Amino acid sequence: MKLSIRKIDCITCMFAGLNYVIQNDDIEKTLKNINQHLSENGPFVCDIWNGLAVIQVLPSTRVKVV
Repeated sequence: MKLSIRKIDCITCMFAGLNYVIQNDDIEKTLKNINQHLSENGPFVCDIWNGLAVIQVLPSTRVKVV
């Protein structure tokens, strides 16, 4: 029995979710799976954080008064 693949119009992966996929073969599998489920010409939107850019940013208390 062959299962049909559900197509999705837009796929998002925000807040550095892809950063948790760290092995090259797993990244490839993830992107192929996204492509398989994405409708033709549908957008895939993601953000990837560069750890080197924020490694020196230490936790701090921030207060905003409105």
